[in-house]
Amino acid sequence: INAEYMGKMETGSLVTVGKLISVCVSMAIQASKVIREVHFSGHLATTDKSYDNPCTRADKMAQKIYLLGFKKYFPQMKVHGEENDEDCHKMVINESEIFERISETIPIIHEKPLSESQKKIWNTQFEQNRLFAWIDPLDATKEFTLGDVTNVTSLIGITIAVSYTHLTLPTILLVQISVVAGT
Repeated sequence: INAEYMGKMETGSLVTVGKLISVCVSMAIQASKVIREVHFSGHLATTDKSYDNPCTRADKMAQKIYLLGFKKYFPQMKVHGEENDEDCHKMVINESEIFERISETIPIIHEKPLSESQKKIWNTQFEQNRLFAWIDPLDATKEFTLGDVTNVTSLIGITIAVSYTHLTLPTILLVQISVVAGT
């Protein structure tokens, strides 16, 4: 674990686009690993949220990773997941192992070589309390329950409130990780 880098993670109100991307991608990679593990175990524990809209143990475990990760790395950010938060928090995951893997991946993503224009975007800062994360921990759950994981992804959308008087939330970041490939 790169402790020096982790010590530089924003705990205050500002977050850079680069660190936001690095953490989101790292969380998505770990969520996709958990989803694959559930898939290969065959123990999906499928329930129906509504007609033809299933939810599995993998959905809930992946969302728990995101909820815990956003709380740890960006505590002022608002987060909304597709699944019921209470159900997700009941899921048992090895939090220390997940955070160790996330922590190991963040510096690798964050330290990629960038052009000058990319660096400008990468270093742009936003106030955490104006950011909102929208999570679909396992997109294409129905296909997943049928054993077709070809198009299964884990999604994070980040929006920013640009106006306090109007509900204006343009997407500034979308992270989509293929569960099959883990990329």
